[in-house]
Amino acid sequence: MTHMVSLSLSLSNSIVAPFSSSDLFFSTLNLILFDFSTQRETGNFLLTIHFLYKVRERRDEKNLSGLNATWPDTSDTKTRMTGCFSLTESRNWCYRSAFRRAGLQSAITDLQDGTVMHCWVPKDRVGSRPDLLLIHGLGANALWQWGDVVGRFAGHFNVYVPDLLFFGYSFTARPERCESFHAQCIMRVMEAHSVRRMSVVGLSYGGFIGYSIAAQYPAAVESLVICCAAVCMEEKDLKDGVFRISDLEEAAEILVPQTPDRLRELMGFTLYRGPPLRLIPSCILNDFIHAMCADYVEEKRDLIRAIPRGRKISELPKITQPTLIIWGEHDQVFPLDLGHRLKRHIGDNAELVVVKDAGHAFNVQKPKEFYMHLKHFLIDRPSLPQHNHQKP
Repeated sequence: MTHMVSLSLSLSNSIVAPFSSSDLFFSTLNLILFDFSTQRETGNFLLTIHFLYKVRERRDEKNLSGLNATWPDTSDTKTRMTGCFSLTESRNWCYRSAFRRAGLQSAITDLQDGTVMHCWVPKDRVGSRPDLLLIHGLGANALWQWGDVVGRFAGHFNVYVPDLLFFGYSFTARPERCESFHAQCIMRVMEAHSVRRMSVVGLSYGGFIGYSIAAQYPAAVESLVICCAAVCMEEKDLKDGVFRISDLEEAAEILVPQTPDRLRELMGFTLYRGPPLRLIPSCILNDFIHAMCADYVEEKRDLIRAIPRGRKISELPKITQPTLIIWGEHDQVFPLDLGHRLKRHIGDNAELVVVKDAGHAFNVQKPKEFYMHLKHFLIDRPSLPQHNHQKP
């Protein structure tokens, strides 16, 4: 309980005072959401967060009233959060700073066909280092999904982290939505930066794209890591009850949430034994939706709709590169059986590692274990790791 009080005091300083300590706030929030052992403590702390936001709002309303300023309509939760401060945008700023500290810079590549790709690239490329491509999934942009990893690999690799189409600053006017088109766009970006051969890590939807890159450009991919990506799924799996949600439209609405309830639902699917989601204030969830999910909603959902369309494992190319498959033991988005299926399809070139007591978002719930698997495969030894091998 003493630990709870001290954390509450730290949080109050970062919210009621000017928001210069936003990184401390988010670190504290992450600690509460994922590390506290009892739901009661988590619930009490989230209620504290909600109360402190109210204090902040009332204080700012009072200050602004003396300046004859117009204050946003506080009946709108989203406006309340974004009118004075956004936790999500603050976290974006922190991640951008982390990328820059890792020696990366922002780069825009115009592919001259109505497609513009944004990518974080090395500011000073080191010729003696191998190249590493990190591909994010649908949940957020490149910053959020790789911000805690990029600094650890920057000393070993020239790291490239693109924003997928319709995320961050990447966009296309073309109608294609399949992962093969995504793969071609990313490879054109790599070629523009003189990258000819690389290791690839794809997280969730990024794993689909990583596999497509390895299949389309085998000479360019030295090794591949696929994280919880059901590359070997088939269209009929939706009807056969393989997934908890068999309706594709409902899945698209959950994966690109537009309401706090949908975001809670998404978190429930991706986290294993996560926090009591009903206690997370809607103002926090609305802030994330406003900053990360409000743009290109239908385009993002089209990416999801395109995944199972006409998909058959018999038509999936077999890749030959050394491949590490990482899967959460209790993945409710893509069940573990699909990881075993992918291992069987690739054959002896692949190894499957299962992260125990974790779901789809094992990179969030077990970040140290996730990093250790990546490090072991990409850095420590050239051959495939043998630990935690799972038999189909």
